[in-house]
Amino acid sequence: MVRRFGGMTWALPWLLSGPIGVMRSFCSLHSVSLHAYPLSISVRTSRPHVPNRSRGLSNGSMSSVGSSVVGRDRSSSILIERDAQISALEQEVTMLQNKLSTLTREYHSRPSVGPGGPMRRRHHPLSPYGHHVHETTSKSSGRRKLLHHQRARMGRNASVATAAVLNALPDDGVGGGTGAAPTEDGGGGGVGAGPGGKPSSTANIIHRIAEMFKDPASHMTYLNSAKFAKDILKLNSKVRPLLESEPRVAFLQSPAYVFGDIHGNLEDLHFFSDNIWRLGMALTAGNFVFLGDYVDRGMSCLECVAYLLSMKLTLPHKVYLLRGNHETRDVNGWEEHYGVRSFLWQCRDRFGDELGYR
Repeated sequence: MVRRFGGMTWALPWLLSGPIGVMRSFCSLHSVSLHAYPLSISVRTSRPHVPNRSRGLSNGSMSSVGSSVVGRDRSSSILIERDAQISALEQEVTMLQNKLSTLTREYHSRPSVGPGGPMRRRHHPLSPYGHHVHETTSKSSGRRKLLHHQRARMGRNASVATAAVLNALPDDGVGGGTGAAPTEDGGGGGVGAGPGGKPSSTANIIHRIAEMFKDPASHMTYLNSAKFAKDILKLNSKVRPLLESEPRVAFLQSPAYVFGDIHGNLEDLHFFSDNIWRLGMALTAGNFVFLGDYVDRGMSCLECVAYLLSMKLTLPHKVYLLRGNHETRDVNGWEEHYGVRSFLWQCRDRFGDELGYR
């Protein structure tokens, strides 16, 4: 090994002589004799034992080992505790799922109850009938454009399979072809169809009123006859149980059309018919709600009442007639106040006192 000291290079027997060679080289560098300074050098091949230091290292190593053991035990206990919590939560989730399934089965098995009593699920059966619509112009001075539609059995309009399904459906006896008279709302003889698919008396009344509504000017003889009065009385007897069975508060689904006071104004009903239910109420999406006050102040109270009652009888779950203050005798019989525009006055003027008071 070569070492450099004080600008001089010395070869030191480092590997062979060890500490003695170092001392000898140092003495020769400073002209010191080794014999003048006797040394007692003992060489020990084993590692020197330092009691305090070694004891300290042993204690530290033992404490570190103990800490690691305690840490492992604590981690294991935490994992076991969390596994128990997860297992408890899984059991609770399973219990809640079972309870939800049980409640769902019970809900679907029992009939639902609504504001008016038990509610039945709507059923929409297939029908082999369709509506044929065509437009005409009224012969009156107003020259109103009218839509006529007739309910007839459909032919093949999609595929052979569809035609087979339509042909397999039975006739429902409602306005098929020439079997029933077409009405304004497309219902045909759907109300009280008679034997053999022929329209009943109620269906004939609805048809007469629908035709009157389209062109009142050409039905003046009918409007001033006792037949018209009897038709209104019969409609009233048919509609009365429908109104009595309805709840005090009507629960409707949207869309819904809401109409305010009519007050015997037939022109307003014509405007609504021409712009809102041009294809008829039956073919128009949504419900129709009338807020009462159908009579007084107008000159066509009887026509308005007859038309609305016929629509209610034809579409009881689509047309809703609420009651206003003018639907009481104290108000609609106030001839002194309303004069010729009073509902009672118009009934007496057209049908006489005996039939008009009924």
